[in-house]
Amino acid sequence: REKIATFIEMLARRQQLANADTLGQELVLPLTRYEIANYLGLTLETVSRQLGAMKKEGILSFVDRRRFRVADVDALHAASGDDCD
Repeated sequence: REKIATFIEMLARRQQLANADTLGQELVLPLTRYEIANYLGLTLETVSRQLGAMKKEGILSFVDRRRFRVADVDALHAASGDDCD
C-alpha cells in the first residue's frame, strides 16, 4: 500500500508542478495498472485491490480507469508511510 500511495502522491505532485492549480482537478495515470505493478514490483491484483481500497476509503475518486482526483491529501500522505513533514 505504501508503494502505491507514494507513487500516486508523486504523480499528483508532478502534475501539480506542470499545472499551477490542480488541487481538486483531474489527474491522469500515465501508465496502465499492469505497468504500475511492473514498475513498483507488485502484482496487478495488488495494485487494483489497493487502488480500489483507497477509492472505498475516500482517498481517491476515479472518473474512469485512468483519470482520478485526490479527495483526501492527508490520508494519501499517511498511507504513503512518509512520517517526515
